[in-house]
Amino acid sequence: MSLEERLRIADLHLGGTGVRAIAALVGRSAVTISRELARGGSKTGPQARTKYAPYAAQKQAELRGRRPKASKFDHPELVFVVQKKLCLKWSPDQISDHLAAVFPDRQEMRVSPEVICQALYGGGRGGLRVDLHQHLRTGRAIRRPRRPAAKNSGKIPDMTMISERPTEVEGRAAPVHEFPRPVGLATRRVTPM
Repeated sequence: MSLEERLRIADLHLGGTGVRAIAALVGRSAVTISRELARGGSKTGPQARTKYAPYAAQKQAELRGRRPKASKFDHPELVFVVQKKLCLKWSPDQISDHLAAVFPDRQEMRVSPEVICQALYGGGRGGLRVDLHQHLRTGRAIRRPRRPAAKNSGKIPDMTMISERPTEVEGRAAPVHEFPRPVGLATRRVTPM
């Protein structure tokens, strides 16, 4: 949402226009306008629900949406330790556990195995070298899913195709057609209404 839209919302809201009418005039959803008024409102004072600050709301939105987010591997000491252990053929799980044991009080030296894998397979983002994936036990440069794709997923075993139906069914001459039932199940006839 742009600052111009927020200023227009503030003017309309200050004039007493309802949320649905503001949404129609601005061209946004009523839920979006309601959420924007709740987020951008002053949180203190007796008029907390009625006051809307568009400039503060714009600044908050810019701070929330700031990209790219900081990487854990912007810390040089962490990069050094992780690279050293990867060169010794340690797994990301082992490295994560080692960091938690050696640096229990330093949060900047903690990293999960998943973050290490994402940094390796994401092209060396942060500060990790691009060629470190060679030191993993798999040696793969591309990440593979853990589970293989299931064969024939979603297919019914021994399914009868529509094209293989009996000819009596096609004409719909009989009111009820009996299909062969599996052995062991009770047979029950359903009468048509």
